[in-house]
Formats: sequence, structure tokens, C-alpha cells
Amino acid sequence: NGYSLDITGSYNTIVNDTMSNNGDGISIAGSHSKILNSVISGSGNNGISITGSDSAINSCIISGNGNDGFSVSVYITGNHDAVLYSSVSKNSQYGLYITGNFTTVSSSKMLNNGVGGVYVTGFNNTITGPNISNNLEVGINLFSGTNSTISSNIIANNALYGMIIRYSLDGIIYNNLFNNTNNVWINSSFIYWNVSLRAGKNIV
Repeated sequence: NGYSLDITGSYNTIVNDTMSNNGDGISIAGSHSKILNSVISGSGNNGISITGSDSAINSCIISGNGNDGFSVSVYITGNHDAVLYSSVSKNSQYGLYITGNFTTVSSSKMLNNGVGGVYVTGFNNTITGPNISNNLEVGINLFSGTNSTISSNIIANNALYGMIIRYSLDGIIYNNLFNNTNNVWINSSFIYWNVSLRAGKNIV
């Protein structure tokens, strides 16, 4: 099958929907669209693909996608997109695969994915507040990213590494809880591991 939903226009909203066992789940090529309180599972290819801008996934369950062995659960190439309060789990490859810019991932869970929780490149992307655990290779793979911010995450029990950082520049990584056999592998420059004291709750 093709996409269960293929959206090319803008300002669309999908609410309280269930989509399962399709070739692809949802494709959003337009801008300012939202997927809310929905379940996307069992897609042979990508569960959700966002190539447009200013779109959001909020309070969704996204699981068991990428069954062709090559695809991912959520694939984001657009700019200013967001994944909020969602669960992305048990997918065959990465839970989230982000190549766009100014993407925000907040208060979500990336658990038990076949390769990793999050792959991120591009610039000015932010990952804050997720639980990124029990993935079969790596929690976060930051590759060739610039000005990325990774904060207030639980990154635990990932089989090979908690985080891999390669060819990245000017990243800020702080207030994370690491608990992996190998927490971090890094081959990058100007990565900052702390910030000035600020108000707010510590991760531990």
C-alpha cells in the first residue's frame, strides 16, 4: 500500500485517528499541520514523514513501524517541526530521524527501537525532556549537527552507547542522566557540557 494519508496542503489537523499496517502511515508535505492523539503502527515503511514546515506531532503513539528493515518511525526533513508528549517505540530502525532544522523534541519517549532512539543532523535542533532508553544500539546519534541542544533527558540502558556525537559543532549538552555501559562516544569540536546556573529542576 501507499500512504494511509498523504497531505500536501497546509493547516490540516488529524485528531484521534488510528492507522495501522499500511505501506506508509502519514506524509505531510504542507505546512502548519498537526497530528494529535493518534496511533500509527505497523507501517511497512515510515510511520510518519514530515517534509513541510511548522508542523507538530502531539500526544501520539507511534510503534512497530519500518518493517521493511530500512525505514524509520518518524522522518522529519522540514523546518520548525515538533514532536511533543509522544511515545515512539518498538520500531525496526530509529524512532526519530531528523535531518531538518529548528526541530523540537520535548517530553516524549523513544524506547526499544531496533537501532536507536533519535538520529539528528541539521542545525538548531533541540531534544529536551524525553526518556531515550532500551534501544538496541544507541540512544541519540548526533551526526554533523550544528548548535544542537540536548538537555534534561534520561538516556539509559541503550545497548552500545547512550550517545554518539560525530562531526558536530557548537552543541550544548547539559542536565542529562546517563546510565549506559558506554555513555558517550565523541568525535566533534566545541561541544559544551554545562551551562551557567539557572532556575529550574535538575534531572536527578
